[in-house]
Amino acid sequence: MAPLKIKVAKNKNSTKVIQKSFERSEEDIEDLVSDGRKRFQRDFPLILEMRKGNDAPVDSIGCHMLADKSADLDTQHFQTLTALILSPRVKDQQTAIAMTKLKEHCLTVENIIKTPVEEIQKIISFIGLAKTKAERLHKCAKILHEQYDGKVPNDYEKLMALPGVGDKIASLVMVNCFDSDQFIGVDTHVHRIANMLKWVKTRTPKGTDDALKELVPRSQWRALNVALVGFGQTVCKAPHPRCEICLLNTTCAMSKCREKKGH
Repeated sequence: MAPLKIKVAKNKNSTKVIQKSFERSEEDIEDLVSDGRKRFQRDFPLILEMRKGNDAPVDSIGCHMLADKSADLDTQHFQTLTALILSPRVKDQQTAIAMTKLKEHCLTVENIIKTPVEEIQKIISFIGLAKTKAERLHKCAKILHEQYDGKVPNDYEKLMALPGVGDKIASLVMVNCFDSDQFIGVDTHVHRIANMLKWVKTRTPKGTDDALKELVPRSQWRALNVALVGFGQTVCKAPHPRCEICLLNTTCAMSKCREKKGH
């Protein structure tokens, strides 16, 4: 049994327990990883089966699909980065419309630098946090021009230093722009589904990313993000999952079908 860790707060009149938790031993962690790996190996082939139709928004208008394929490679990389910066808290459909409008404006590093932030904000005004995202995009373009010869860096740490770029965006740039097999890219869908299916037991997307890397074969890292995002968009939809058509409805602890059957 792992040792109990208790955190207390003291004052002159009382001692109050404010946090109680168990520290996990190495053996506990190994058991969690082993259980998660078995569940993943059972569940993921069924998720891929449900995703064969490639009928989710992410398959046609996900951020990795929005760059102008006729543009040069450096411009495509910048456009993919732009889509990812615009995407937080925005549906794929809205991100795609914003990207279309920006590409009509000519979406290159040089043009974004020349465009006032207010004009960029006006172009993307219908998406959430438009002002903040316009400012971040403009700053990113300037940094890329000044420090990287106008190119998106093929380096995770350098990406993380860009305005508006966190672990998920940096990871997805590395995967989608530079074909890296070192990253997964965990968004809300991946975090929610991986925990719901009990592959992992984590509190944050970054924790989920680290945990998944321990149990998912590296050869499947790249496929994992798009598979789970699409699964979350079409079947395991929050807050109303379509459990009746899900191939996991007999094993998923959250399945409404199991509840109806009295499991």
